[in-house]
Amino acid sequence: MKPLFYAVLPLFLVGCTTTGSASKSEKYQLELTVHKTRADLEEVKHDLHTQKMELTILEGKMVNHEDQMTSMKQETFDLHQTKLETYHSQITNLEKKLSRLESKQEDLSTQLQKVIAMAGEMAKALAQSKEKLNELERTLSAQGKAIAKNHAGDL
Repeated sequence: MKPLFYAVLPLFLVGCTTTGSASKSEKYQLELTVHKTRADLEEVKHDLHTQKMELTILEGKMVNHEDQMTSMKQETFDLHQTKLETYHSQITNLEKKLSRLESKQEDLSTQLQKVIAMAGEMAKALAQSKEKLNELERTLSAQGKAIAKNHAGDL
């Protein structure tokens, strides 16, 4: 693309040098210059139109890319939001389960303490029963010996 200045300069120079007594060759030269200038001007107009079209296409592409970016951002946000909500729900469920487990653990601990206390009482009762049985055995043994002596003395 030629600058507009170079397209108009020959016209200006020709217009300045042209006088009323122009010869045929000068007129022909002037017409050629005018024709060339018009052709250059049309070329500049065409180039300008082409650039405007390219700018319009680029603007359309930019808008399209911006729309795609906005869509991708929204999809990513929605995906992350869904995952966050899912994780929040899972954490809430785990917290509830943990709370129930802690409650059950406390109940089991209380029951275990009761069982341990009962086992202690039963061990104490068993020890007392064993002692009484041992006393009974000694008593029976002593009585058996006494009966045996009495019975041996009777014979």
